[in-house]
Amino acid sequence: MPIPTPESAIQRAILAVQAGESERVASKRLKVPRATLRDRIRGRPTRTESKESARTLSSAQEEYLETWAIRQA
Repeated sequence: MPIPTPESAIQRAILAVQAGESERVASKRLKVPRATLRDRIRGRPTRTESKESARTLSSAQEEYLETWAIRQA
């Protein structure tokens, strides 16, 4: 199983490409898989973002429920 690439590295690579660096060079220099970088530049969401709609509660609802439960204790 591949090791997940930190989101910060992916964002730095995207910025490097937007500044004129090639996808190949940016991915190699920042150790980001080239396919991941290419997908994210083309608008593909992160796994967390893509699975948000399949969740029963949104992140905001989950946070509210957690706060409520702590107050009830």
